[in-house]
Amino acid sequence: MQPLLNKIVWVTGAGSGIGEAAALTLAKAGGAVVLTGRRREPLETVAHRIRAEGGTAHVEPGDLMDPDAVKRIGAAINDKIGRLDILVNNAGVNINDRHWDKLTPENAKLMIDGNLFGAGKAVLRPVGEWRQILWTSSASVPQEPRPTKAYRSRRERRHSRAVA
Repeated sequence: MQPLLNKIVWVTGAGSGIGEAAALTLAKAGGAVVLTGRRREPLETVAHRIRAEGGTAHVEPGDLMDPDAVKRIGAAINDKIGRLDILVNNAGVNINDRHWDKLTPENAKLMIDGNLFGAGKAVLRPVGEWRQILWTSSASVPQEPRPTKAYRSRRERRHSRAVA
């Protein structure tokens, strides 16, 4: 059974970790997966694995902190595929000095922009008629030192659904 057959799924942060696992799983479920991350090489490796299993994978590298990259990726999805059904927004930003006693306003803004608004840029530029958004989270994984609220504000949003 392939519940995502004929669905177009965009996975950000797809070159490793949770994003890679999500992309592989969604492809096995029948989704045609668009892989995004900052580095092309890991994305190509994931795409090769998906294709070797008979799935469909498109590689669109880019940094979601860069508005021009988001526009380019959205345009590529629109031009090559024509629509987007599901966005798995896994990419995120973190910094080492994230404790309140070390966190600067500039770094707090960086995390918020990257973890909330970076995703928003992708969502605010919909491709065709997208239907679902999924935010991933590593908030339940024990971490030392604990991340700040600015980082967790995005990472703790486990699921969100939007209709165009």
